[in-house]
Amino acid sequence: MYTSRSARGAKAAACFVFAAALLPAAICGADAQPLTLAEAERLALRAQPTLAAFERAADASREAAIAERQLPDPRLRAGIVNLPVTTGDAFHFDRDDQTMVAIGIAQEMVRQDKREASALRQEAMADASLAERDAEMRRIRRDVALAWLDAAAATQRRELLERMTAELVTERDVVKARLAAAGAEVREVFVIDAALAATGDQRESARRDERRARAMLARWIGTDAERPLATLPAEADGASDELAQRLRIPATRDVHPQVAEARALELATRQDVKRAALETERDWSWEVSYGKRFAGRSDMLTVQVDVPLSWDAPNRQNRRTAEKRALADRAQLLLVDRERQLEAERQAALIDWETAVARDDVQTRQLLPATDARLETSLAAFRTGRVPYVVVAEARRAAIDARLQQLTARTDLAKAAVALRYFE
Repeated sequence: MYTSRSARGAKAAACFVFAAALLPAAICGADAQPLTLAEAERLALRAQPTLAAFERAADASREAAIAERQLPDPRLRAGIVNLPVTTGDAFHFDRDDQTMVAIGIAQEMVRQDKREASALRQEAMADASLAERDAEMRRIRRDVALAWLDAAAATQRRELLERMTAELVTERDVVKARLAAAGAEVREVFVIDAALAATGDQRESARRDERRARAMLARWIGTDAERPLATLPAEADGASDELAQRLRIPATRDVHPQVAEARALELATRQDVKRAALETERDWSWEVSYGKRFAGRSDMLTVQVDVPLSWDAPNRQNRRTAEKRALADRAQLLLVDRERQLEAERQAALIDWETAVARDDVQTRQLLPATDARLETSLAAFRTGRVPYVVVAEARRAAIDARLQQLTARTDLAKAAVALRYFE
């Protein structure tokens, strides 16, 4: 009869502590729904100014590509030619045969292959901006997911420790009652007090971790970070396992946005090389002007062609080409380095995933059943007076540690799934 009453007290205390833990969330919003990981990611990607900035940069580059394919705008020229400024003919338009008012138009004829190379460079820069946007989207999704997982894990750890505290308080009352009836020793109360202190310390650490994680989550989703959080997934999802299998096969992987960005930048530098090499090919320009003369003199028509001379090409145009070629080689080397870096990170993510799956399996199938069985056996023996409370305390501490280890393992499993998704 006494044991039954203790069990009911433990359940009541646990329910009270659990309700107290959820009270702040209820105050924040009675209708607030638990914030899931998927919703947190959607909120983080909504109205992100960085993503919009990359899109505007891509728009600017595409507009510039259209302009680069066109010839330069023609130039209008107008003026006074050979107007006298000395002697008695000064500032008279009809005294000198060479004086006239001229108006004309000039056009620079840039070679089409030069214009096309410049346009292709701008298009490559647009692709690089969009790839950088996609890479930023993946980074945001990864960072907000990790912040959500840290917050959810800390919340569950705090709630678990609060339930353990409630159970310890109930057991302390039982031991004190037995002590009054000479059915227990004073040292058993000290053992429970020590367990309560250790659990309280862990609970405060979990509360600190939860607050810090929610602060990081608020950087992405604002006040929604204060909503109650959904629980961590109970096991690995099939989609993550399929993704891990696909990432192991190079032919099935998509091009990562960071690689796509590096490739686009490398292509832009190759277009710079082409454009610099074409500078040895001479552009030309033409001009047509009409000159109006006075005092019955004949008007004048002027037609001119302007062709630049490539003077000292080895020290000018060739040096520019060498400069652009060196920059293109640099971009190629950075592309190779980026691919190697991502491959190393992908391999590490796969290793973390495999380890997390194995740990979760060991925790679920072996450790938890063993520690739970030990605790139940110890409690039953303690209630019948066959063992001292020290045996129960040791079993309970092992059970708490096992639960915390399982929570850590499942958090690591979820984080490994997030890391895999970054490389899909």
